[in-house]
Amino acid sequence: MKTVQVSDDWCEDCRGRGTRTLHGIAITSDEFNGPDWNQEMRDDYFSGAYDTRCEMCGGTGKIDPEEYKDRVEMEHMMRMEAPHMFQ
Repeated sequence: MKTVQVSDDWCEDCRGRGTRTLHGIAITSDEFNGPDWNQEMRDDYFSGAYDTRCEMCGGTGKIDPEEYKDRVEMEHMMRMEAPHMFQ
């Protein structure tokens, strides 16, 4: 497991890890335990095999607080103007 040094500039989206699970998409326990997921896939999920680089920090685990605020505001504005893109 990667050790993370916490500071004021760590990325809120990935919590400083630099990666996010399945592009940040959550899956339900019903999906995870359903027929589409076998035991090997579940093990891979928990080992990080499906993790992807965090888009917010570019994989560094850190982000300038002002830059983060600007990105969050931009995403909020985009969600208001084009909610269909975030469904």
